[in-house]
Amino acid sequence: MLFSWIPERASDEPLYKQLAGHIAEMIGTGYFANGDKLPGQRVMADRLGLGRNTVIRALEELAKTGIISASPKSGVYIISRSAETAPDWDAYFRRANYRPGPDDYRMWRDKGDLRDLVLSREFDMLAYFKDAIAAAVTRADDITVMDAHGLPPLREAVVRHMKTSCGLDTTVDNVIICPSLDQSIYTLCAALMTGGGSLVHERATLINTVSNIHSLGLNMLPVGQDRFGMIPEELDKTLHGRSHAVMFTDPIAHSPTGITTTKRRQRELMKIISKYRLPVIENGHKRDLWCGKPFPPPMKSLPGSENIIYLGSLLKASMRLGVSWVVADRPFVEQLSTVLVQFSTIPSGLAQVLMDEMFRSGRYYEMMEDAWEFVHRRRVLALQLCERYLKDLARWDEKRCCFHFWIELNARLNKDKIYDAPNFFPGYFFDKSDSTHVLLTPPSLPEAALEATVKSIARLAR
Repeated sequence: MLFSWIPERASDEPLYKQLAGHIAEMIGTGYFANGDKLPGQRVMADRLGLGRNTVIRALEELAKTGIISASPKSGVYIISRSAETAPDWDAYFRRANYRPGPDDYRMWRDKGDLRDLVLSREFDMLAYFKDAIAAAVTRADDITVMDAHGLPPLREAVVRHMKTSCGLDTTVDNVIICPSLDQSIYTLCAALMTGGGSLVHERATLINTVSNIHSLGLNMLPVGQDRFGMIPEELDKTLHGRSHAVMFTDPIAHSPTGITTTKRRQRELMKIISKYRLPVIENGHKRDLWCGKPFPPPMKSLPGSENIIYLGSLLKASMRLGVSWVVADRPFVEQLSTVLVQFSTIPSGLAQVLMDEMFRSGRYYEMMEDAWEFVHRRRVLALQLCERYLKDLARWDEKRCCFHFWIELNARLNKDKIYDAPNFFPGYFFDKSDSTHVLLTPPSLPEAALEATVKSIARLAR
């Protein structure tokens, strides 16, 4: 009965939902009993003529309702005869304040070789961190002097780093150590806004995939970009007549488009920012991974910088330390320290000491020089593969292709087919209205997987 089912491929309902509904119906009618084992993923995919990731996603839908249990070793078992007796967990989650992210995003997070858009494990970060780890262990006493603003030596290191890396003059009083990048963005927004506030951002943006941002109940207001950055006229029009808005911008090798906001465009945007007295969260997490030439200085270094809350991190090469930093006016730093304490999200003291050791010893800068070479090699290889397999099927701007390759296909994306190619992201993750782009991140993938991934994009584009 299971394998006699035929999916309705012309239906607007995704194939994974059709399959999940069919299996749930079979459980409800008693065809599958409590404790029965379902056929394997590959068997179902082959017998039903579906992609394996479509089957995986259908099973994940059923697992969310609590009627099946899945284990990599033992397989998938029925644990309830009917969904009617189990709580509708998904309905509870969607009514909760902390809402789940898009199902597609969770699937890409858990499948394949792509991991958080950071450097591939083929870049051996541990080799650079070993000495710092050994030194950090001997500095246990330093953790006891950490205050609500973070470890004092690390804050001093951040001041020096901002000066040498991008020419930004600041003081320790204007620096606060924060948790991981995603959590910091959420905390910054929570410190400035409540439900109903407006968050202005580039139209395609990584924060559209971050579920905790949406749990704040904000009005998400996208602004278009051109090749120079966010479009000033659109920003002005979006802000007109609005109060209590905050802007989030990713001006350096923007995620996902790769656009870097020019100096001239920065100045144009700063005029509008000053006009509306607009707080701005400037995300600088890719500043240390330049491609070809150093990036323009941060907006925080321009006149009127009291509006700018600069968020820095070692995101791309950090061994997931879960540490970032904020450079802002003193009143905001004091408020943020209170919010971090209330949220209990102060980063680990040991992680802060380790990060300080990386700066102090100079190993961080050695690592980033080598990381740049790693990214550059992957970029060259990816461009060759794109030229070989995608030349007549898609378009991309080589100048913006560095960590991120924002590729526009000549054809619209087929959402069902994309589930079988998990090593890149569809454009609609970042902009819900996008139906033609995909994001490829060559430095995040094993080199051996890169050619197969570009080939899968080519198949999708045909």
